[in-house]
Amino acid sequence: MRSALLILSLVALSASAEERVSSPFRSEAAGNAIRRVIVDIPTGAIEIRNGSPDRLVAAGRVSRDPDGPRSRDKEQRIVNDTSVEIVLRNDEAIVQRRYGLNAQGWRAQSFTSYEVRLELPPGVSVDVKTRAGEVSIEGRFGDIDVDLRAGEVNVRLPRKDVRELRASCRIGEVRTNIGSEIVEREGLFPGRTRYINPEGRSFVNVHTTVGEVRVTLD
Repeated sequence: MRSALLILSLVALSASAEERVSSPFRSEAAGNAIRRVIVDIPTGAIEIRNGSPDRLVAAGRVSRDPDGPRSRDKEQRIVNDTSVEIVLRNDEAIVQRRYGLNAQGWRAQSFTSYEVRLELPPGVSVDVKTRAGEVSIEGRFGDIDVDLRAGEVNVRLPRKDVRELRASCRIGEVRTNIGSEIVEREGLFPGRTRYINPEGRSFVNVHTTVGEVRVTLD
């Protein structure tokens, strides 16, 4: 009986995945003068890595779940006209959503999933405005600020680059590996893990209200 239920569940999940509509995107901009990147995408899966020293790249996929077969074409038109763009303002770059004519209105701009991979020059500061989802950062960066309401944060940085680290959550788990020590906190108000290195240069603040924070300093 359990095997039959498991098979039915897997079939349902497979059908749901097939019904989902999606569209890829890619945006690039010059990164020579950029000192700070603001990720202004409220929800989604955000992956941040180092790339070319003179280019910013945002690539990924947007997707939606149709209400049924009849709405599939309409939902496909919406995601085809939804993407992520990079806007340059002096020494800052803003990574934000962009909507075309087929993606206007509250409904068209809601209930859309974003999977974004950012390739940024080494040393730039990163301010992630995402409120719910998953954020993964690995590489060499300047100051980093992540403050989720719900979700998971994974950060991996060179220990020598970090001047001060603050990692925390209100409900969930905080796991910090600073090389010589692994600090694990979990539960309700598990507290904040703090690391200070006077020889470093970057200030790193990572927090989620509900979820998990994992930091590794190599």
